[in-house]
Amino acid sequence: METLINWGPNTWVESRDSGVLKSLVIKIKGWKSINKDMMYTYKVEHDEGTQFLQGIDMTFPADVEEEYNFSIPEVHQTSSVYYLDKHLVHDHSHGNSNDLEWQSKYKEWVKLLNEDSAFQNKIESVKTQLEE
Repeated sequence: METLINWGPNTWVESRDSGVLKSLVIKIKGWKSINKDMMYTYKVEHDEGTQFLQGIDMTFPADVEEEYNFSIPEVHQTSSVYYLDKHLVHDHSHGNSNDLEWQSKYKEWVKLLNEDSAFQNKIESVKTQLEE
């Protein structure tokens, strides 16, 4: 069986104070199988031409969903924004400097989450529920 687990950043809920990202509610979503109803087609323009790709719509209801509250250490907080389109796919049209700043912070958050046993326990819980 082809299961799928996604925990972001496309489904994160941000908490900001004066524009600064202070914490995240991370939605850990799991599906027992990937089906055609979850898929959508999108267009990407390149110097080489137009490319049509398939994506998974993260708004599609999950079979299993859990949440994890992540407080961002002050050194890793940012005022940059992760913009999303209607399918919860990142929208790069808001400037490269914003994307670069957000991406550098994101990498640090992922390191911290990978080291966080409580978060990893949530991931394992979703995996276990999908196997039932």
